[in-house]
This record gives sequence, structure tokens and C-alpha cells, in this order.
Amino acid sequence: MSGPPGHEWMRVRQAMILGLARQSLAPPAALGPLLASAPAVDPARAVLAIAMQRQRFQRPEAIPAAEVPAAARQMHADERPILPPELRRALWRLSNAVSKSQSQAILFMQAAVLRITAAGFRPHP
Repeated sequence: MSGPPGHEWMRVRQAMILGLARQSLAPPAALGPLLASAPAVDPARAVLAIAMQRQRFQRPEAIPAAEVPAAARQMHADERPILPPELRRALWRLSNAVSKSQSQAILFMQAAVLRITAAGFRPHP
């Protein structure tokens, strides 16, 4: 069964959300032969059951993955080892010991990063 066109399924879905008491539902013409062969069942409820079953198997469209930024590719392509945890912890404590309003704290951190780079390590991302 190919089923009713998309706009008819949207009408059925709207009736399913609002309920049959608020919005009456006439069965789509494509389902007429199937509903005629069914036992004494309310056609609107049968259509809602079919629509719910159809919705169970519909998959949402896949969201395309975001492209990896060039900076992230470059950062992960760096083959130098990451700074060991003990040194990272000490560097973090030093950076937090100085108030951020002092300009020498920025110069200190730049010097520390230069020394880390000269030692063959890279700071933790």
C-alpha cells in the first residue's frame, strides 16, 4: 500500500494530536478499500491506529555532521606529547595565583608557553 499523500497524513496526525472530539476525521480515500473489509470498527479510529503505526517506523532525517574546524585538525595533528599532568597542574596554579588584572600575568603565561614549546611539549588543549 502506497498510502495517502503527505498532506492527508498531516491531517490525520493533526487529528491524532488534537483528538477526535476537537477535530473530526474523514478517512483518506486511499484507505477506503481496507476500511471496508475491516470488521465493524470506527473508521476514524482505524485511520488513527494506522497513522500511529506508520509514525513508529518513520525515521527523522539525519543531521549532517559539522565539519571539523581547521584549528582543531591542526591541534590534533601536532605530534608533540602533551604536557604531563603534574606540570599542567603547577602551571594552572601559577596562572590562578596572579590576579588577572595584572599585565605581567599575561606575559608570564606567554613565557611559560614558549618554554613548554622549547622543551618539546604542547600545552593541554
